[in-house]
Amino acid sequence: MKKEIVSGDVKTFQGASLPEPVSYKGEYEEFETVQECKSAGEWPSETDIVKMVNNDRKMSARAKATVIALDRKYEETKNPVYKKLDQSTPEGQRENLIKAILKANPKFSRDRAEKMADSMVAAE
Repeated sequence: MKKEIVSGDVKTFQGASLPEPVSYKGEYEEFETVQECKSAGEWPSETDIVKMVNNDRKMSARAKATVIALDRKYEETKNPVYKKLDQSTPEGQRENLIKAILKANPKFSRDRAEKMADSMVAAE
């Protein structure tokens, strides 16, 4: 086994953005071989393996179904909020800004958020 460090920043908590990120750091022992896992009694049972495989398959199916549903909704409404955009393009960056405005101001209409985003971009 070897010691590993895990660290990062907590930026949201219980669905809310924190005023400032909170840094964390911890350590854990990482197994290096199958035998170490088995000796420690942490090797999964066959039932656990089946559950893990099925969970992976479920997550894959959910992701695929989500993409299909969002594509259909976009085709139906032409609302860009349902379309995945390339974040490196100006359109993708604009849409991210609109989504951030709507998230921060839930009472805003999409039209108002678009106008605000456009004015912010024009001011740069």
